[in-house]
Amino acid sequence: MILTEILTYLLPFITLFLGSVLGYWLGLRSQRIQAKRQYVADIVRDKYPALSSEIIKNINLFNDYLEDPLEHFDFPKLDQFYDDGLNEFMKIHHTDLFSSIDYLKQEITPKLYKLRKIVGEGIEKIYAIWILELRKTLPSYIRKDSTSIAYELIRSINPNYVLKDLLNDRKDEIKKKIEACIPRYIAPIHQQEAMKRVVIHGLKTEYVDYDKVFNSLLKTAKPEITRILGLYTELQKQINEKVKSELLPLLHKYISNPYE
Repeated sequence: MILTEILTYLLPFITLFLGSVLGYWLGLRSQRIQAKRQYVADIVRDKYPALSSEIIKNINLFNDYLEDPLEHFDFPKLDQFYDDGLNEFMKIHHTDLFSSIDYLKQEITPKLYKLRKIVGEGIEKIYAIWILELRKTLPSYIRKDSTSIAYELIRSINPNYVLKDLLNDRKDEIKKKIEACIPRYIAPIHQQEAMKRVVIHGLKTEYVDYDKVFNSLLKTAKPEITRILGLYTELQKQINEKVKSELLPLLHKYISNPYE
């Protein structure tokens, strides 16, 4: 009886105490949730738009790459994001986005850097091969200029530069540039005849066989051009499927609403 009376007396105090504890705990929990939401929002606001801009910039470079194959790709903000450990943040809070961006980091960006590398290697290889081909196909009068002609066609950016035409299979344009380039190396006294595709050297008449030169240069450049286009085509498929269709839409979704 006495115990019942004591419990009855203490019950309001116990209820009040438990309510206070529960209220305090719920308040702390709410503060933690709010702090966590604010932390997520701050990281998204500070980092995600910059990532998006950098990715879009590089994708635009890739889209135009066959017309401007000397451009280079660069992902400093993506690299810094990983260096700062924020990839783990993304892995926890935006798992689907992390899967896409990690594919970009691990699979696509190394191939983009490789594409730039093999373009440089391809230019050097084509340049070396073309010097030899020009020495075989040009008249003896201008063979000494084979190195300069090859340089102008494949290494020096000028009106007769043909790399982007090779990559885009513009054969007519390549032929026009070859025919515009070679006469520049013929002595002025032979210019009139050179325009008729003939070079007069002493008493001997030597023709510039532009078809032969064109076919030779096109054929010997093909292995390197095929190598470049092979990697470009592979990257194009991956970028379309993984970056344009998946990564960027997810990135923009979380920029708009970090808590989805």
